[in-house]
Amino acid sequence: MPLYTIRGRGLDRLMTATDASDVPTLRDLLLQYLDERGHSQNQLALRSGIKSQTFSRWRAGDLATFPDPETMRAFAAATGNSEQAVLLAAARTLGLRVDSTSGLAQLLPPAADRLAPEQQRAVLSVIEAMTGEAKPEPVSDLPRPRYLHEVDAAAREDHGDPVS
Repeated sequence: MPLYTIRGRGLDRLMTATDASDVPTLRDLLLQYLDERGHSQNQLALRSGIKSQTFSRWRAGDLATFPDPETMRAFAAATGNSEQAVLLAAARTLGLRVDSTSGLAQLLPPAADRLAPEQQRAVLSVIEAMTGEAKPEPVSDLPRPRYLHEVDAAAREDHGDPVS
């Protein structure tokens, strides 16, 4: 069953998402933050650099398009949510079906992406050992279908590159 995390300052909640209604909306994330922190909407506006009117629209569920990336990043940073959680909440607010992915991936801190490749492989090895399952081979390591090699060769010929 898919999982997702809502991160509040000092408070992590692991929740099970069974359908789109279980994924929070921007309104949900906003109200959760204001409730947990005891802040006003204006305080959050000052903290995040996002206009209070934007939060008023989110509270009303009034969202016609995705917020711009900087707004989503600022909201995520100010509230302690991941950018992915904010993006999923925006999609849900817009009425899109949201299927969460790996709950474990949601729990990893953003800094996990900065681990060296050998460190990432070590983490995966531990998970594989604990689950008894190996991760699928990366697509780049799989043999390419013959027609893709033919397309590559044709492209090189078009540019005067030698064909191997």
